[in-house]
Amino acid sequence: VHGDLTLMRLALLLVAVALGAWAVGPVGPRITDLYSAPEVTGEPLVAGGVRYWPLKGDYGMGAKWPVEHFYVEMSDGVKLFTSVWVLAGKESTPSSAVLDRSPYGPSTEETADLWLPDGFVAVMQNMRGTGLSEGRFCFWHCEAADAGTTMAWMVAFPWSNGIVFETGASADGMNAYASLLQPQPSLKALFPFWATGQAYETVYQNGAFRESLVKSWLDSIQAQRPWEPSFVDVIYEQEAYSDWWAQISITNASNITQPLVHWAGWYDIFLQMQLNTFATLQGGSGTQRLVVGPRGHCFFEDFRKFPDDRYAEVFSYELATELFLRLSGQPADTSPLSTLTLYVMGSNETNAPGNYWTTLSEWPAATPQPWFLAPGGALSRTPAAASTQTTYLYDPSNPVPTIGGNNLFIPCGPQDQTPVESRPDVLVFTTEAFTEPVSITGNIVVTLYVSSSANDTDFTVKITDVFPDGGPSILLTDSIQRMRWRNSNTVPELMVPGTVYEVVIEMWATAFVFNTGHSVRLAVSSSNAPRFAPNPNNGYPIAITALYPAVNALNTVYYGGQYAATVQLPIVSGTISSVSR
Repeated sequence: VHGDLTLMRLALLLVAVALGAWAVGPVGPRITDLYSAPEVTGEPLVAGGVRYWPLKGDYGMGAKWPVEHFYVEMSDGVKLFTSVWVLAGKESTPSSAVLDRSPYGPSTEETADLWLPDGFVAVMQNMRGTGLSEGRFCFWHCEAADAGTTMAWMVAFPWSNGIVFETGASADGMNAYASLLQPQPSLKALFPFWATGQAYETVYQNGAFRESLVKSWLDSIQAQRPWEPSFVDVIYEQEAYSDWWAQISITNASNITQPLVHWAGWYDIFLQMQLNTFATLQGGSGTQRLVVGPRGHCFFEDFRKFPDDRYAEVFSYELATELFLRLSGQPADTSPLSTLTLYVMGSNETNAPGNYWTTLSEWPAATPQPWFLAPGGALSRTPAAASTQTTYLYDPSNPVPTIGGNNLFIPCGPQDQTPVESRPDVLVFTTEAFTEPVSITGNIVVTLYVSSSANDTDFTVKITDVFPDGGPSILLTDSIQRMRWRNSNTVPELMVPGTVYEVVIEMWATAFVFNTGHSVRLAVSSSNAPRFAPNPNNGYPIAITALYPAVNALNTVYYGGQYAATVQLPIVSGTISSVSR
């Protein structure tokens, strides 16, 4: 850690994300309401074969750093608002540039605050259809091409040495990943955080629409251009995975050469998709580094503290700075961190195991340990000899309310689930109290056997850390399966009412140590709203389902005997060694 300067810059990282959240939030004016349209001055200039116009005005920027604003023309004639910060006296000194492309405009000085002190040029651009840029928002379908045009323009200036790095949080980070969807000769490395390069599962998790995240965010983007059609309707029409999604997803890295530093969070909205993106890019030729802290987008919540969680910013920023400086031919400190740097979570108790950092060359080997659903609401290490079934009524008009989880616009994180666990439409199964700490790292897998009176329904699962003596049941991870998408994400297949189906749900990854005296709990239901849009059980596509009546469903869970319903915990032996800081 490089003292107070590093900590200040890390704070600015969070401020930058906070400003983005404010720009899309429900309280107060949106940033674009505060500024008039850019005033173009004179005839267009040309750099790198790209036309551009210098702009008048400061657009709310402070005077801390020298900045110029431009309209940069894309290949289809759309002009994007772009801000460039160059240190005074360095206008003709070739330097590497750090690019951040964002929907949260017009721009903020935080990009300059982070990168100018290390000698970089900082460039920030509003995506098309957002901020002060022209055009219509394209849901990342145009972002690789727009990034390529922008970088060709950047490297034509006297301040450029021809090297561009890309960074960004959340939607900005998704832009960074999207740049890799086509060759980018000038792009040498990236630092995306709290983001993903795989789009479909971000929107439809196992077929279920992530309503509070996706609809709220798209509504906020449309609010910047209220005369444009809603992109929510477009997403509804793309319920099935198709080439439309493949075009904006990193599914193969054989032609990707750039090294990346990825920063994720166990309770982040993009967690599993970012881990999948990292894994895919490990198949390319560029070195990949991953930092996983506890929070991600959930850093605003103060319901509990994770000791030393601030090092997520320290570790990721140091890795990125080292990478960018080294590729620029500049001296850089060598980080002791390995390929994976993970925060291993634990319960919020004094001297509880867990709540520390570790750095590893690969994911720790985990042994799946099955716990069987058993009568009396138990999770047992041995299966019950006789089969049992439990039925509950799922009413789409009375869904189980969301309490915590990997959310953005609603409360997030490890919150107590006991307020909803006593509902008649929630089934709970709990282990006996552990006699020693139990460490897990990886994906918990839940296997259910289910049926329904409807031709389509959902099954939700939650895994919680249950404190002793009637204490809270703290959410660790949750997931869902929309049944018509159980076999494929391209072709729906309705249920036959009364038929029993096996459903295997792989939860999002986690790293956690259960304390002595604690238990693991599985909660099964059929809704978790508004995190996921409630299933109306009528089997119709989401684009038209509201035109037809919702149906109550009698849903049944089978376990014991021939139905080996289980929770498989990814057990790691002992406790993963910690890294001191």
